[in-house]
Amino acid sequence: MRASGRAGSWGLALSGCLAVLALVGGASAEERTIEALGVNGFTPPKSLAAERQAAVTEGIRAAVYRVVAEALPALDEEAAATVARRLFRARARDYVTRFRVLEDRGVEEKRLSSNRKASHEYVVRIEATVDARQVRQRLRTAGLLAAEDGALRRIELTLVELPSYAALEAIRTALVDQLQAQAATPVEFTPGRAVLAVTARGDGRSLLDRLVALQLGPWRLEPREAGSDRATAAVRAR
Repeated sequence: MRASGRAGSWGLALSGCLAVLALVGGASAEERTIEALGVNGFTPPKSLAAERQAAVTEGIRAAVYRVVAEALPALDEEAAATVARRLFRARARDYVTRFRVLEDRGVEEKRLSSNRKASHEYVVRIEATVDARQVRQRLRTAGLLAAEDGALRRIELTLVELPSYAALEAIRTALVDQLQAQAATPVEFTPGRAVLAVTARGDGRSLLDRLVALQLGPWRLEPREAGSDRATAAVRAR
């Protein structure tokens, strides 16, 4: 399909740039090719070229969000989407090496858009190639993924002001399911305090940083101190 107007010129110029970037940077990228819908809700009259471009942008975001969800399998769909929007929405385009519009559905009555004020939506189906390595790196920087390198080590994690055993179980589950710790074994449990022997990559500081960043239901962690093989946090109710 031929693009028209300003949106078409933008797309052609961008495609040329992307082809060069793919040749230069493709060797170091770990790419995932994703098909996704781009849906942009609006209320006429509007510039259709601008609405189409906004729909393409939403499709690119949807493709990147899919790779984020794949990298965080322990999170449910809603939680993964929340992380993706917070970390990638503003700069999703930076994580895509190339894309193309597979289908331009044009303007339809609102059916898929979450924009409550919209009466119509512009819909496109795109194919985007996402640099999955860079996505994972961003998640690591945010403390949501462990480093890929580094030897396993035993870290003593002390939880103080622990409100209940249920809170301890939630933290243990998060350590194993979300942070991919090899083990999180209780070695001490008394009212208000517990100690876990955690086997994971990285040191106590990185473990605590990543753990504090997680959603733990009705609880949150407040970091107290950390070293190479130990970490301490207080458990708070949200």
